[in-house]
Amino acid sequence: MGEAPETSEQKSFALEEKSQDYFSANNLVIHGQVHRGPLPPPDDLLKYGAAFSELPGTIVSMATKEQDHRHQTDTMVLVLP
Repeated sequence: MGEAPETSEQKSFALEEKSQDYFSANNLVIHGQVHRGPLPPPDDLLKYGAAFSELPGTIVSMATKEQDHRHQTDTMVLVLP
């Protein structure tokens, strides 16, 4: 049977180990995350909620209001001659 694929934590650990093997004086681990959209990723919303319980609702409300405004603006542009 094949082995289970590595998780991101395992890959990060493997990179850290490799850095130590080849570059014992320089340990470098790079982590990046990209997100697009009006709302933060769900995990981030949970973290905001842990810090300030009302914050996720406020963020969703702000995104909803911005979307409504954008739709109204787009409609006005289409109606004007």
